[in-house]
Amino acid sequence: MHLLLIIIAASLFVFLLLSVLTPQNKILEGIGSLENILPSFMKKKTSMASLLKAWVENTLTDKPELQTWLLSLSPEGLEVLTDKVEVFCTDMGMDLAWLLAPDAEVTPDLTQKTEELVIDYCNLCLKALQNQPSAAAG
Repeated sequence: MHLLLIIIAASLFVFLLLSVLTPQNKILEGIGSLENILPSFMKKKTSMASLLKAWVENTLTDKPELQTWLLSLSPEGLEVLTDKVEVFCTDMGMDLAWLLAPDAEVTPDLTQKTEELVIDYCNLCLKALQNQPSAAAG
């Protein structure tokens, strides 16, 4: 934990030092170029989370409690859940993209099995959350 704080403080110091020594237009150029070097997995996570949200909106209308909970998650919370669902699908020999990606070339049966897996996983997450003791009780 201390090492992380030291790294953050050193990074902040270097950034402040560079911002004082570097002309403003060079800083803006550097910030603009960051978008070009973002790892593709960062873009994938965001798009996968937005695909999951769209899928929840369109598909889970017959499961209003689950749909309401999933749609109430913050963008960060939805990204975390999407990551967890994606890992779980992979562990089960499936791919979340089979369900969410419009260009996924899989059989309807495999899409259905992936849908069931995702719904079951999300239901378990919701039940676990509902069964946690409240902070007020402690």
